[in-house]
Amino acid sequence: MAASGSFFDDFLEFLRKLIEDFDKEKIRKEVEELKARFPSKSNEELSQRLINDASVVCAIVGAGTGALPGPWTFIGIAPDITTLLMKQSCMVLKIAMIYGYDPDGGERAAEVLGCIGCAGGAVAGAQGIRPLVKAGLKSKLAKEIAKKIGVVLGRRLVAKIVPVVGGLVGGGLNYAGVQVVGKVAAKYYKKKGEPHVE
Repeated sequence: MAASGSFFDDFLEFLRKLIEDFDKEKIRKEVEELKARFPSKSNEELSQRLINDASVVCAIVGAGTGALPGPWTFIGIAPDITTLLMKQSCMVLKIAMIYGYDPDGGERAAEVLGCIGCAGGAVAGAQGIRPLVKAGLKSKLAKEIAKKIGVVLGRRLVAKIVPVVGGLVGGGLNYAGVQVVGKVAAKYYKKKGEPHVE
């Protein structure tokens, strides 16, 4: 049991460090360039461009690693999951910036975890992200969400094991998963900026 708790603590620490280690100035510059390239596009349209770009990259990696035969599939799992987490995290941070939120805050890692968790069914809707952000990554809630994300990722990996078909499944699951995470992030940051009516 302790080993399991340690794994999820490590996962949460990995996510926190991943977000802290992003080159935030580079991300900021990429978002500014995107806005300059498409000045007439709304925040929703700009977010969808980011979502589509990240989805395609993750689909290609998922298809490539899922197409590996037999035991080689397991070798491709680490780069697939790492790419998926990195692309999704970076995409969420860029969407946050599109809506005017700076990625430097400590709450960003919790928001990324919440968006990924919401897409995987571990968090109930975009409104469910707020309690996680309030509780923080060291909370019991964060560990529970990390466990549920682990189960979802595990199911995806099992689907990729079947030779040839695994490539199609892997690419499709990654594409669809990133689309959902991006839509959750866009909805969350859009609503975050709206005044709350009690």
